[in-house]
Amino acid sequence: MSGPPVMAVAGAALLGSLALSAGLTPLIRRWALNRGFVDHPATAAHKAHRAPTPFGGGIALTVAVLLPMAGVLLAAWLWRDARPEQFPWLTARLPAWPDWIGGALRKAPAALAVIAGALAMHLMGIIDDHRPLSPYLKLAVQTGVALLLSAGFGLRAAELLGPVPSVLLTTLWIVALTNAFNFMDNMDGLTGGVAA
Repeated sequence: MSGPPVMAVAGAALLGSLALSAGLTPLIRRWALNRGFVDHPATAAHKAHRAPTPFGGGIALTVAVLLPMAGVLLAAWLWRDARPEQFPWLTARLPAWPDWIGGALRKAPAALAVIAGALAMHLMGIIDDHRPLSPYLKLAVQTGVALLLSAGFGLRAAELLGPVPSVLLTTLWIVALTNAFNFMDNMDGLTGGVAA
């Protein structure tokens, strides 16, 4: 199931997500400026920008990542009963497509959990941009989402260590990475550039 067809599909997904992000970013920027949804440099000493800078860059990135994920899940669900002989043109170019659909459907619960967790974290970030939230509340939400993904849906790293250390390490990794990006967001475009 590897080789040029898989690379082509992966490349198309990446380019589609990149195009969506690039197209949405200026729209979200304009929307934020028109509504005064901006970060004022005087609000904290660590801010590096000199002029009010629009919030909301994460909206474009979140949509660009989660919309294609949701689209793949929807397509897999709609094509779940399709047979290779029904689509000879597709089968000739991508003979493994029925296996991909089956794999996407098997991973759908975990993928939906990732989408829901990302949306919860994103919504919390948008609320925090409007009205700063308590760091303890943010840490509690981040930890809850990370635990749900690692313990509840089995999305774990270091499984050779056993279930409990694996859940703890994965949860810590998700929370640490989330906060690393959050703390890095003191300069316009820095977080998006590092993520890319």
